[in-house]
Amino acid sequence: MGESEIDDERLVVGSTRYSSVIQPSERLYIHSCFGLEVNMNFPSTEDRNCRTNLTFVFTIDEFKQNLATRFSSALWLKAIDFSKLVISGGCVLNAMCRSPFFDTKQQDVNLLYYAEDASDFETIVQSTANILKKIISFDLTHAITMEKVPGVSTYNVFLPCNVRLSFSSISTGNAKQPLSHILHNFDMDICQLEFTGNKIISTFPFLQALATRSFIVYSLHAESPKHLCTRIAKYCNRGFDLLVPINFDGDFELMMAQEETPLYRVEHH
Repeated sequence: MGESEIDDERLVVGSTRYSSVIQPSERLYIHSCFGLEVNMNFPSTEDRNCRTNLTFVFTIDEFKQNLATRFSSALWLKAIDFSKLVISGGCVLNAMCRSPFFDTKQQDVNLLYYAEDASDFETIVQSTANILKKIISFDLTHAITMEKVPGVSTYNVFLPCNVRLSFSSISTGNAKQPLSHILHNFDMDICQLEFTGNKIISTFPFLQALATRSFIVYSLHAESPKHLCTRIAKYCNRGFDLLVPINFDGDFELMMAQEETPLYRVEHH
């Protein structure tokens, strides 16, 4: 099975029979390199009630309301050109949940530029920032700031409502379905979803992750960097169990003890 779509009328919701289990129920399909063994180095929340209360919204309107409440989208959503940008990853998953993640205030809003003309990316980011300045012009005490991340195609836009919009340009090559291409290249199946402005699209592995409250990290290996382990720990703390590769021999304690290497240096504008 390939890409699955969650339409405007009803979001796919995990069956209630999964709500009280600690060990993930067996997936219909799992990558041949992974089994159903749950990693115990990152406990999925200290309070198991957080896990059993991990339930999801039924409609796109509920999703949009959560996005507005948790990420102040009423201030910035109209500025987004969804013909060239999509919202992806953790904030979309957060808004799908009836209750917010404990670390919601630390989450960014990730926007991916997927249009064919990569040279237009900076123009789109600047244009979006200009529109945002007009929309939020009433707040004269806190200016909108923008920073360029050197070495990668990423810009961060900081809003006075304490929300950070992170814009990244993603190469889709000659893919006939660029959004599907992007989704299937995310390294965590629990992150393989996007909001296109009027609907949510996801991969089949994401739907399985949602239904079983478990997730797979396709790039995980014994010498994975600390920043990947930090991302894994976040989703475990949000109520999802990590399924490790078959015969995985990595030591998470050693991996987490590594010195954190900065991924980039930031230039402020």
